[in-house]
Order: sequence, then structure tokens, then C-alpha cells
Amino acid sequence: MLQLSEDGLLPPGRHRCQIDDFFDLFVQEFTNNVHRQRLFQEWKSYSDRLRTRVGQNRLTQWIDGSFVTNKSIPNDIDFVTFIPCHLYEPCEDGLIEFYSTVSLHDKGLDAYICPVYPIEHTSYQLTRQYKAVWQNRFKKNKYSSGEKGFLELTL
Repeated sequence: MLQLSEDGLLPPGRHRCQIDDFFDLFVQEFTNNVHRQRLFQEWKSYSDRLRTRVGQNRLTQWIDGSFVTNKSIPNDIDFVTFIPCHLYEPCEDGLIEFYSTVSLHDKGLDAYICPVYPIEHTSYQLTRQYKAVWQNRFKKNKYSSGEKGFLELTL
């Protein structure tokens, strides 16, 4: 089971976890915290709708931000969903509602999507670059020069 460090952050690195563990540590641990419960339900609804839209039950998400800290009232849930290109490209235009927009911000979601190209694809370098950018963004602790961790979930 994951544990937060003394400063209320995930230890440095990418931490794989299950949705149940995500819920236990960041919702259930905050007994009767309606705000966290609402954010989690909005995230769950978003994730379920996205999986349905692309027709895939196994998508990878990286999750970061104040929700994955010990902050009692987090601002939102920051996350990026990685979608295999063979699923992403045919429905790219229909995914606009799943990008970070005012309507998602109102629900407490800061959501992004990243297509994933296989190594033999001509656009594979984009996948490497996208993942590097997100990893660098999510590992930075904006309150110190140190690093923090983030979550990797398989939906």
C-alpha cells in the first residue's frame, strides 16, 4: 500500500496502483470529506465515459496534483490519459470534450490526452516526448527544489 511522506506527498517516482488503492488512500482516508468524494466521482465518471468512447477497457493514466497529497481540500485532480494510437486516431475529433476545458475545470478535473504510438510507428518519437514532458511536469514539487511522486493507474 502506498504511503505519503512526512510532507504529505508521494515519494519520488511513478507509483503504479489500482483504482481501489487510489480511492482508499485519497478518499477513504479523509473520512467524510465530501469534496474529495465529489472529485473522485467526477474523475471516475470521466474515466468511464472516456473508456466507452474509445472502446477500450485498459487505458493508462498518470495522476498528479493536490488530490494526491494530504491536502484536505485539493484544488482538482490533474491527470493525463494515454490512448493507443489505433484507438485515438479514429475518434480524435470526438475526444474534444475529454480535454481540459472550462466544463471539466468546473468539475475539478484538469484532464489531458496523449496518443501512444508503437515503437515501429513514424510518430513514435512524439510518444517519447509527450511522456517525458508529463513525467517532468508531474515529478516537480512546486514548493521546493525536490521531487515528488505521481500515480500510474490502469483503468
